[in-house]
Amino acid sequence: MSVQTAQDRDVLSVRNWMATQPDSKSVAGFVPGPGIERLDLRFDLAAMRDALGQALAIEDWHGESFRALPLTRRPGDDGPSANDLSGRCWARTDERYVEEPFEDIVDEASFSEFVPAFRGSYFEEIHRELQKRFTIGRMRVLAKDIYTCNSWHRDPEPRLHIPIVTNPG
Repeated sequence: MSVQTAQDRDVLSVRNWMATQPDSKSVAGFVPGPGIERLDLRFDLAAMRDALGQALAIEDWHGESFRALPLTRRPGDDGPSANDLSGRCWARTDERYVEEPFEDIVDEASFSEFVPAFRGSYFEEIHRELQKRFTIGRMRVLAKDIYTCNSWHRDPEPRLHIPIVTNPG
């Protein structure tokens, strides 16, 4: 497990967010607010894009329309399961408008090893910086096909999202 040493504003913000329950029990009642904010922590976007190109030269995406490139794994695992790539979320996916769980819950803490193929990359540097501040589980690069998006959903655990290539807004 990582040792959290940095005590900056981001660490305090995340602690405060996690100490309170979300203000909605469902996707339909979601209200943007505390817990969905920009952190002060910054990374070099050009270096991230270079690291992505280097990583994809080593290993291809897993999945189809929703693609993932795992950067952490369970110690000794040689490949992720489909559930490892996405994991539990709740969504309303049909005309019934009933929020339902999809996939199994993933044990985030078990993803404690950085994938050896990507050691020395800028992604490893990002992982180290995040570990100084937060307990990190799965770290993945995710991609969606052009003209597609994720469904409106909620996740069972806090997430950090760092856009590498995205559209305006």
